[in-house]
Amino acid sequence: MSRIKILPDAYEIKPLSDIYLPELLKLQENAFLNLENEELLRRNSDTTLRDCLVNHYTLGVIYKGILIAFGILYFGKLTNENIGYDLDLNIDEIIKTANIKLIIVHSAYRGNGLQRRLIGELEKEAIKRGFNTLACTIAPGNFYSIRNFEACGFKFYKQKQKYNGLIRNIYLKKI
Repeated sequence: MSRIKILPDAYEIKPLSDIYLPELLKLQENAFLNLENEELLRRNSDTTLRDCLVNHYTLGVIYKGILIAFGILYFGKLTNENIGYDLDLNIDEIIKTANIKLIIVHSAYRGNGLQRRLIGELEKEAIKRGFNTLACTIAPGNFYSIRNFEACGFKFYKQKQKYNGLIRNIYLKKI
């Protein structure tokens, strides 16, 4: 598949509402169609993605009227979805931890720095909302995401068995 090169001022980044659910599902399917190994990504249900659109913070990248990428800042609070528990933090620190739950870029638009841009924008939002730690999980074989998160200042914390037994690297960044 050929890649489409776009300039940073040619696209818009904006918060998404639940009307974008069908587009998020399409982007997720595009990601799975283009993975060498499906264990690199955790598939999210439409219910989970709707929850992220309604109760968390989801940013989209719009290019020529089309959603080409999105990222989710997830507020796990004191639930088992909060990666702060995997960071061995105390309760006061866990409540101040937000997760970058998912970033997906359409395969045709990879290589434009969109994942890094979304990481930066989600970090700004986390700071605005009073969080002091960002956390994420990345499959050990997802070298592109590892490189992008590390370039954005995230540090490897540990490797752990997570979602349905899949091994994940846990990353964090103090903000």
